[in-house]
Amino acid sequence: MLMSNKSLASILKLRLWILTLFTSLFFIATGFFFLFAMEDYFHEQQLITLSDIVATNPSIDALPSHIKLYNKQQTPADWLTLLKQTPLNKAIETTDQQGNITHILQAKFIDTQQSFVLALDTTKTHSVWELTDKLLVLILPWIIVFLVVASFLAKTFTRQIQHQFSRLLTTIKNNESPEALAQFAQNQPIDEVKEFAQLFMHVWQQKIEVISREKQSLEYLSHELRTPIQSSLATLELLALTNQESKPIERLTRGLNRMTRLSNCVLYLMESEKELPTYQVDILSICEQLTDELKPLADINNQSMVIHASQPLPSTTKHSKLSDTPLVTVIATQEVIETLLSILLTNALQHSNNAPIIITVNQHEISIRNEKSLHSQDQQGFGIGLTIARRLAEKFSLNLTISIEQESQVIATISAQ
Repeated sequence: MLMSNKSLASILKLRLWILTLFTSLFFIATGFFFLFAMEDYFHEQQLITLSDIVATNPSIDALPSHIKLYNKQQTPADWLTLLKQTPLNKAIETTDQQGNITHILQAKFIDTQQSFVLALDTTKTHSVWELTDKLLVLILPWIIVFLVVASFLAKTFTRQIQHQFSRLLTTIKNNESPEALAQFAQNQPIDEVKEFAQLFMHVWQQKIEVISREKQSLEYLSHELRTPIQSSLATLELLALTNQESKPIERLTRGLNRMTRLSNCVLYLMESEKELPTYQVDILSICEQLTDELKPLADINNQSMVIHASQPLPSTTKHSKLSDTPLVTVIATQEVIETLLSILLTNALQHSNNAPIIITVNQHEISIRNEKSLHSQDQQGFGIGLTIARRLAEKFSLNLTISIEQESQVIATISAQ
């Protein structure tokens, strides 16, 4: 069962409303209790005061209408039973069958020492019960005011919390190191937000340390790989001069070249600088070099790689096999472009059918088109190397896009941003 999302302000407002209502009911009940207690107290005090007057003046006839004077013979028997256990001049309450409350008090005349009873009928007085509706009308606006104040406090509190967390997120977003969070936590007035900032700072620092260790390890491995790879390539060149069996040497050379590019790729990806030194790179010559290098792999798969260049421009590369094609350039480095194209071409060969792989080269853009194999599990037809290629392209402000046409035609494009 899905739960509906609620804002912190609405949740806090509801809690404050409930608290306000319960608090209001508590004070209303307490207030009425004290009002009834005070009412009973004043009734009893009134009887005690009148009993003192009647005790000295038995013939008084100016008693209030809600108070009656009884001699011992006129007093109801149940009242006398109650009064026997009550000291003189002490008022008590009694309730009749209809639920009416009467305050009674027994005293004696000073002259005759005969007892008399004063009875106060509460049904003839303006009791608190009769004023309850008017009191509630006066109380209701105050409850509404308290609810409005509770809503205001909830919104103010959540706005303050949201502001502090927005500052926290802005500090994290606009800084590249956790030192700024330490200053934020030091100046933070809210303890909970301060704890969040310190937690983020510790997690951030731990991640930096992990990444730093990984970077150092990768840089060390990449650097250490270069020496044996270069030695292996030099040895293969010597073997090629004396060995007539060239295919194994070509396979080894192709693998070592790929390891060299991978080593360089790791070094570039681990570089901390945002903007790395770049220069104009001749894409066309790199394409020719890679197609020659990967031709044995293409022959095994009965595939071919075809280079199409844009409208010819004045060429400065006399060594180019396509003498009528232009010098096509991209701002990067030779090793980066070699690595990108090597990843894309190698994976295109591995994940496509026997259709030709078309390499289209423009002045500031290169695209590789291949037909995806029906047995390929990779939807985009370029294998896992695509993730590395994208990260490397992003490092040098290049766009690497993959598109699929007619469900099988896969096109990878590298261009300047």
